[in-house]
Amino acid sequence: MRLINIIIAVILFMGNAAFADYKAGKAAYDAGDYEAAYNQLLPLAEAGDAKAQNAIGIMFDRGHGVNKSLNKAIEYYSTASNIGNYQASLNLGISLLARPTSSKEEQINGIVAILKATSMKVKKAEQALQMVQKTVPHNYMIEAYRTFKNQNNSN
Repeated sequence: MRLINIIIAVILFMGNAAFADYKAGKAAYDAGDYEAAYNQLLPLAEAGDAKAQNAIGIMFDRGHGVNKSLNKAIEYYSTASNIGNYQASLNLGISLLARPTSSKEEQINGIVAILKATSMKVKKAEQALQMVQKTVPHNYMIEAYRTFKNQNNSN
């Protein structure tokens, strides 16, 4: 019984420590100290923290503290989105649609990511979807809606 209590205490402490590190990384980012933010957030992102992954994606997307790389941003957004960060889904969708080299399939995946964010009521997702509906080919939208519906029916 004592061992179980120790394990629970360690898990709770580690969770709180990770949250504190994320908060410190976010605070550094908000203060414009991108190097410190990156140093705080990268280990969390590598350990699977979806918020940190999204934050690192934003840093690569904007070139804050790192060399700007839309491809790297997409990698981080995708990883975070796949584990349930819906803000990352919105960022992923926008990035896939903005990348000039995205294939038709990647663009459809981008629309699906925005639909996912919209379904979870992510701030600005509805606006992004409305813009996308005006700019991408209609058949892409149809295929994206079908894919989104199929993904939701299989879960």
